[in-house]
Amino acid sequence: MTKDQSVDVHDNLSDVEATLALGALLAVSIVFLFLHNLRGTLIVALAIPTSIIATFLVLYSAGFTLNTMTLMGLSLAVGILVDDSIVVLENIYRHLQMGETPQEAAINGRGEIGLAAVTITLVDVVVFIPVAFMGGIVGQFFRSFGITVAVATLFSLLMSFTLAPMLASRWYKKGESTEATSGVFGAINHFLENVNHAYRRALVWALRHRGTVIFTGNMALVLVILWMVSAGAGAGAAGTGIKFSVVLLIGGALITMVNVLRNAHADRRESVTVPSGQWDPRLAGSPHPPTQSASSPMTSPTSLGRGGAGTTSRRISPFEPMVVAAIASAVTVGVCVLSGTVGKPLGFRFAPGQDQAEVSLKVELPASASLEATTRVLRQIEDRVRDMPEIKYIQSSAGGTSAGGFRGGGSTGLQYGQVQLTLYDKEGNLDKALFWKDKSDMRTKSDVDTAVEVRKRVADIVGAKITTSEVSGFGGSSAPVQIELDGPNLEELLADAHKVSAVLAATPGVVSPDISYKATKPEVQVILDRQKAAELGLSLQSVANGLQDAVQGNIETKFRDKTNGNQYNTRVQYAKANRESVADVGNTVVGNRGGAPIHISDVAQVKEGRGPVAIDRRNRQRQVTVSAYLAPGKVIGNMQQVIDPEIKKLNLGHATYQWQGEANSMAEEGKYMFAALALAIVLVYMLMAALFNNLLYPLIIMLTIPQALVGGLLGLLITNKPLSIIAMIGVIMLMGLVTK
Repeated sequence: MTKDQSVDVHDNLSDVEATLALGALLAVSIVFLFLHNLRGTLIVALAIPTSIIATFLVLYSAGFTLNTMTLMGLSLAVGILVDDSIVVLENIYRHLQMGETPQEAAINGRGEIGLAAVTITLVDVVVFIPVAFMGGIVGQFFRSFGITVAVATLFSLLMSFTLAPMLASRWYKKGESTEATSGVFGAINHFLENVNHAYRRALVWALRHRGTVIFTGNMALVLVILWMVSAGAGAGAAGTGIKFSVVLLIGGALITMVNVLRNAHADRRESVTVPSGQWDPRLAGSPHPPTQSASSPMTSPTSLGRGGAGTTSRRISPFEPMVVAAIASAVTVGVCVLSGTVGKPLGFRFAPGQDQAEVSLKVELPASASLEATTRVLRQIEDRVRDMPEIKYIQSSAGGTSAGGFRGGGSTGLQYGQVQLTLYDKEGNLDKALFWKDKSDMRTKSDVDTAVEVRKRVADIVGAKITTSEVSGFGGSSAPVQIELDGPNLEELLADAHKVSAVLAATPGVVSPDISYKATKPEVQVILDRQKAAELGLSLQSVANGLQDAVQGNIETKFRDKTNGNQYNTRVQYAKANRESVADVGNTVVGNRGGAPIHISDVAQVKEGRGPVAIDRRNRQRQVTVSAYLAPGKVIGNMQQVIDPEIKKLNLGHATYQWQGEANSMAEEGKYMFAALALAIVLVYMLMAALFNNLLYPLIIMLTIPQALVGGLLGLLITNKPLSIIAMIGVIMLMGLVTK
């Protein structure tokens, strides 16, 4: 056996378990880095195992197992589990600094922060609950995932309200300080203070230029989207940027005109009275509240502007919108031009590719090829790839191919063959971290790169069509491009299928287009003359039944053995000598008239031909599927946008087409994912509106969600990863983190 699926399952679970442990370790390390206190770190760290172990009870009650999805949910929730305890512990520490006893600080600190802790926890819960109850195949996969994250998060809230305050009241001391002034932790505190001061200065500037900040944040999202749209568009990308820039300039000019008119009719000054000793960030760019001394300008009635003593005025700059719009226009054109020449569009596919350590080669020879010829080609392939260091096992089979690519499964015939290459395990990031581990039997090339190398080595083998592909996590070795054609007439359908195949062959990035209809099975074809048959009193059914009884035989007669009670079928058919040739089929008697026998040749034309291996139908229509593979770096979502417009230009007559395979799954399952995202947004807003007893404050928070997409989309673009269902789960989780 060259492939053991149990090994893959065990390895996947081991990877997730290692990721879970490593994530918990890193989370605790970061907490210790900022708390500088071992006891506080232990209090927070205990929230992780207690919440996870408590989650096992719910998983067991729900009938879930510790599989990849539940363990992935736990590993994803590790960072969330410590949030509530950190918030509560920080407030308890603040009360300790106020002079309260540990018991008083635990009670008061937890009580004050209760609403905030409940809010940030329930935000994550309502984000993942829609994921747990999605429809479709995606919902079946992610039901246990969503429930695991939601339950673990709820238990973390329980731990922050019970375990963390209790341990803080026992382990902390009155007046305890965790602020370090020297050493490594002192340097960290100094660095954080500098970051805090820089943030204060940025905040002062942002509060004085609110419109610019809002415009810049939303413009960043627009620029990322423009990069995605314009990527690879060439010269047309500049036109897109120029059109958008014109809109920006017109908008900036209109706002500038409005500001000029407003300033011309009224003095738009904002005056703020500052009591003695109070610092207001709008007065200056200083990040620090000034000390209260006699020499401080904030404590003396010094004129700070035209507003007089103790006041300041800020005149709105009328030309700021125009300046910002001009800068944004220049950046927009630059982004579009750059993305049009060197940018890569964001990929879209149903599920990310998974390295299954397998490469499959499907071989097809001409229809007249013998089994020996097919075997000879398979041996040539084996000889070409045998010396590749990435290959562990080679398995060949002649006479057919396994399922994949077409709804009806694989192909059967003497001219078909398949070579299955099992690769060594790939060295992962965790393996690289374990420098002491023996990695001599691991490969560094991915399965995609290995498939490319194999394709090059077998490209010059003549007399056979060889299709090479890696075995992905979704769909196995099936072709990612699958276009299904339906129609009433098979001949017209085949002609249309060849047109679609020609479109695929002419599309860059598409490899090995193929048609599912294989007329390669030798057969005797009987073409009935219905008029002659009707004149002789024969129907299509009676002719078919007579031919079947003669050639295949019937088993209507049974024989029962009285000695043991067994019953046997008795097959009645023509003798072998009378059913060996095409002429014998024509001499088959299917009826009589006036005592004279009626032969098949009297009412039908009998000839030798080749028929399809399988006849596919859909909704009582004949069906032919055109398939193709994609070159490395190409994904089905983007290629569908390129291929589909070209197919629509074809004259397909009575045939209709639709995308199947991964493209169909992406279209059907994507709506469930977006529905879960929309429902999560609504639930988050409703939750915060109920907890805050206010409709405006949650809306302000919700407006920050689009800004978070900037980082998420940029991350996918930079790492060249497609937007898949896994990435969408990250987007949904990102929404919960942003609202927190």
